[in-house]
Amino acid sequence: MSQSEEPVAAVDRISQLSDETLCHILSFLPIKQAFTTTILSKRWLRVCYSLTVLSFNDETVADYETFRRFCRFIDTLMLSNQQESQLKTFSLKCRFWFNDDNRRSFDGWLEAAKQRRVEEFHIFLNNVTMSSNIFISQTLVVLKLENLRVEDENLCVDL
Repeated sequence: MSQSEEPVAAVDRISQLSDETLCHILSFLPIKQAFTTTILSKRWLRVCYSLTVLSFNDETVADYETFRRFCRFIDTLMLSNQQESQLKTFSLKCRFWFNDDNRRSFDGWLEAAKQRRVEEFHIFLNNVTMSSNIFISQTLVVLKLENLRVEDENLCVDL
């Protein structure tokens, strides 16, 4: 570098963006990749927990142990006390059969999404019977269900 050249100061432009803008940018990433940014700082953790579209897909799951980790990841996100923002969309695509433990987790995820005033459910499961509680919501606008059964015992729809 010659004496006449001034050093260029490093500018952290990303840190200058609003949380809403960062959240919008992260919404284009797969959820697991978005959450890898949480190692950067506490701010990124807060931003990730503010995502309004949560889409989970087990397409990369090769065995049952990996599926269990996949379910624990969803547990961490959905059941965290840091989840406070309204949820626009909750999408879940699973090709593995749920056992009783996974079914309880699934029911918990649905209830957590409803507590966050979810507007859209997109649920694609592999021949699973689910509770009719999914039909009880004051905020749900879109409900897409594929390849699953709904318990019909005392079925009551309240949208």
